[in-house]
Amino acid sequence: MVLDTNDGSGSAATAAAKLPLSRLGAFSLFVPVAIAAVGTSAMKKIVVALVLAAGLTAFVGSARADNIFVSNYNNNTIAKVTASGSVSIFSSSPLLSSPYGMAFNASGDLFVANFGSRNILKLAADGSATVFSSDPLLFGPSGIVFDANGNMFVSNYSGDNVLKITPSGAASVFASGSLFNGNQSIAIDTIGNVFVATSYQRPDKIAKITPDGTVSLFASDTNWDILDGLAFDASGNLFAANYGNNEISKITSSGSMSVFSSDPLLNGPGNLAFDANGDLFVPNGNTNSILRITPSGVVSTFASSGLLNGPSGLVIQPVPSPVPEIDPNSLGSVLALVLGSLGMLERRRLNAA
Repeated sequence: MVLDTNDGSGSAATAAAKLPLSRLGAFSLFVPVAIAAVGTSAMKKIVVALVLAAGLTAFVGSARADNIFVSNYNNNTIAKVTASGSVSIFSSSPLLSSPYGMAFNASGDLFVANFGSRNILKLAADGSATVFSSDPLLFGPSGIVFDANGNMFVSNYSGDNVLKITPSGAASVFASGSLFNGNQSIAIDTIGNVFVATSYQRPDKIAKITPDGTVSLFASDTNWDILDGLAFDASGNLFAANYGNNEISKITSSGSMSVFSSDPLLNGPGNLAFDANGDLFVPNGNTNSILRITPSGVVSTFASSGLLNGPSGLVIQPVPSPVPEIDPNSLGSVLALVLGSLGMLERRRLNAA
């Protein structure tokens, strides 16, 4: 999206019902009792192996999927999109003013770059907002990322620099210079290098800032037109949304560039985010929709709603590691296998006696 410098239905497969580990009941008690009842140590080992093997067929990962949060630049709201593509308004706080980039910190708190009001907001679980920082250095904040130490880095669009804000809220200029003229989007890699894309220069550029503040040009392409989103995939490839030419570019760690997608569905792509499955989610600012792009490049509309109005920023809520669960469809098979094996082993022991 072209920022105003004056202001500084998809679907997902329904998962089968699962039983959490805490509700195993009789089965969790049955296993140790069954093992103790077997006559010989060799048979105990066999039963343990059978139980473990059978358990592996029943224990499954969590069916929960990450929620997506989208900033609506045009109507000052934050939308929430569930795994099924259902859209609702998460926050319509009066503090929101041309909200743009967003990020979760390690504690799961959601922060929003409030472009219009030149501040950073923190949103609670109920959608209420408080001002986290209104430091005078903030001048058109448009993108946010966090490093492993909880420091926030802000692409300061109208300030032509990148700010660093500590967890306590102290702000300072982390990097500045000609490479940051109209810097709009920001991303961070696994070792703390910050990448910032410009959307005002021609051609647009992506700058790299090392943790010690060293700045270098990472990539530039004459075909880029208003870079409006950056995100890394799990392999360390950087993806960039080209708002002006409706493309998604891919840049490898060595700087090699290619067009990842120029699908006709792309229309004003904004901030980018990958989920745990490697799918890329893209806010389509000109069609008020959210697209999903698979690792193989297949594009589909994940969500479309009147509640999306100029979707620009997009962030996926991190989900804690799942607690093991049991699929009830497999539970009967597990019990039958263990009971049948116990009966066979006991008959063999008695015949040998």
